[in-house]
Amino acid sequence: MVTTADTSKRIVRVLIVDDADPIRLLLRGLLANAEGIEVIGEAGDGAEAIELARQLRPDVVIMDVTMPVMDGIEATTAIVEEFPHIRVLGLSISADNDTAEAMVAAGAADYLTKGGAAADLIAAVRGRPR
Repeated sequence: MVTTADTSKRIVRVLIVDDADPIRLLLRGLLANAEGIEVIGEAGDGAEAIELARQLRPDVVIMDVTMPVMDGIEATTAIVEEFPHIRVLGLSISADNDTAEAMVAAGAADYLTKGGAAADLIAAVRGRPR
């Protein structure tokens, strides 16, 4: 009997990047309860995000836009250039179109606001339409 691998059971490995500890904790808790998603690391700035992306090779990076040391736009550009298979999701408190456009131009696959629905973030992590 020949069987094929069930790709629907694949775990999406996520790196969370945000300079605010409470936001990282909230995101980790939200994603921990989502089937098929595993948080594999956290970073507090863009430079740390690049280093962890190199070490951990996540499938998805949830990237805050405004951070010290290196912002999310610069970090997204670097990660996507080095690892085009990693999907970066921009995440910001701002619903500003210019910020969203800058993240997408940097290579982000999507842009969400921190005040958005949890289901939208989970769908974006899974790569599904919201």
